[in-house]
Amino acid sequence: MARSLRFLEKLLAPGEVPVREFRPPVDRPMCILYTDAMWREASRHGGIGICLLVKSGNGWLRLSAAGKCPEWLIKKMTAAGSTSIINELEFVAILCAHLTFKSMLHGRRVLHFIDNTTALAAAVNGTATSEAMRLMSLHYAFLLAKADCECFCDWVPSGANPSDIPSRLDEEAAATLAQHGFQPFDMVWPEEASWDIPAYMLEQLKVPRA
Repeated sequence: MARSLRFLEKLLAPGEVPVREFRPPVDRPMCILYTDAMWREASRHGGIGICLLVKSGNGWLRLSAAGKCPEWLIKKMTAAGSTSIINELEFVAILCAHLTFKSMLHGRRVLHFIDNTTALAAAVNGTATSEAMRLMSLHYAFLLAKADCECFCDWVPSGANPSDIPSRLDEEAAATLAQHGFQPFDMVWPEEASWDIPAYMLEQLKVPRA
């Protein structure tokens, strides 16, 4: 309850969230976002994959990012004693997508496809059962409040999710993406020092006022 109150206080504080400009959807350029995660429990190895298609002229600009989840994040996700944290990593992928490609997503209509129903539900509903997922839901809410984009999240079958490829973190995956014209970007991770602060994403995604 205390965290929820701090969340609302920060969200409603004057000057924190920029004035939103409501425009017809047709005015916003389109992009399609895919995120995915991979978890190997035996080796405590988590991989994050992101694919982004940005409408550019008569075609699409194809971008991707991949990275091994930092150990500090793994420890946060397993702090409650859980050993299978694929749902949590799927939500980490959602946050990383907006951090890594924030300039590309700004001002656009974003169609975000996720193949994990637990992470999808937490993103849409703004809450979850586990402590880690609830915290990330708050991060995501601040992220969307600060970012000037219209984001619609939906489910996609795993076999139709291209971000499964970069989440594998191997050379074959990188080659496959390159063959399909994807340009690699460096993954941007959340900051450990600010992770437990509900209003963290407001600092990560500073958007200049017009």
